[in-house]
Amino acid sequence: SYTLLASAEGRYEYQSALHLPSYLFLAVTVAMFFGLTNSATEILRDRPVLRRERNCRPHSSLYLGSKFIILAILVTLQSLIFILIAHRILEIHSMLWTHLIWMTLTGCCGTALALLISVLAKSERTALASIPLILVRQILLAGALVSFGKMNRGLFSGAAEARNQGAEPFPSALMPLRYAYEGSVLSQATENTFERARRPRQKIIDDLGKKEHLTEEDKKSLTAQKKILGVFYAASAHHATEAETILSNPLAERERLLKGTKDHPDREPSPPLSHFFVNERIEGLVELAESKRLDLRHQPGRNVFLAEKKTILGRDVSTTHYCQTSLIMMTAFLLALAAGFLKYSLSKH
Repeated sequence: SYTLLASAEGRYEYQSALHLPSYLFLAVTVAMFFGLTNSATEILRDRPVLRRERNCRPHSSLYLGSKFIILAILVTLQSLIFILIAHRILEIHSMLWTHLIWMTLTGCCGTALALLISVLAKSERTALASIPLILVRQILLAGALVSFGKMNRGLFSGAAEARNQGAEPFPSALMPLRYAYEGSVLSQATENTFERARRPRQKIIDDLGKKEHLTEEDKKSLTAQKKILGVFYAASAHHATEAETILSNPLAERERLLKGTKDHPDREPSPPLSHFFVNERIEGLVELAESKRLDLRHQPGRNVFLAEKKTILGRDVSTTHYCQTSLIMMTAFLLALAAGFLKYSLSKH
């Protein structure tokens, strides 16, 4: 965290922090590492006991399930400690539970992958040696260390044209870190405190703007939402807690602004509310992806990495939900494979 504590200005400020995308990528990578290292030798250590008790016919799914639950709890605790320290130093506000979910999902996927390795490996040395091989491939194909737009065009379905339009290389679809990183970045961009307050208001305005004829009630609602959005952009705060209070009760702040209440003359001018919750680097990544997704010159329904929506079976779905579902399905598939191979290996002896 102290290594990444840098801004474009001299003093560190969250809004202009340079390395927040790198931190989010490191966070999910660390979670994957936790899952892999915690679990890679678990079944190997238990194999003599499993062979001795094979006549009792223990159900492999129940055995793996119990292992997975305990290891998942361990990964969650490790991730929580990591996040508590990092968020405090990097001044990331009100995102603890969101990023804990991403780290836990990633760590659980790593745990399931490591349990499969532990079933297939012949020795602890083999299992541990496979961890770097698995992790490096995920790091390279996650879209953070090397952006997809700069990768070998042979990795893309559609070659250079697809690469330039924001597509992802086809091997990345098999990499859990790719979903964890994309989901973590999108969550930071769209689920921070400022955006959670702003987006519902903006959606109401957009929906009313699509109507040909507005009723009196619609006009009142439109005016009220515009006033509240005006408060969000016009108000300022000295710290994150004050900003959260204003976002939760914008009408009270509007009254204060109308009365012309000013900051104390001895205090420095306070920054806008978004200053505490919106990072320019994260916002830039998502806005660029969204512009490519909505570009009318390109084929409609294209899936662009880091865009807010994905087109699945002809329907637009939230990218964060898509990434969460992908990680859960990968975890379940890996656990099922591990259970099948374990059952087969025990039946041979």
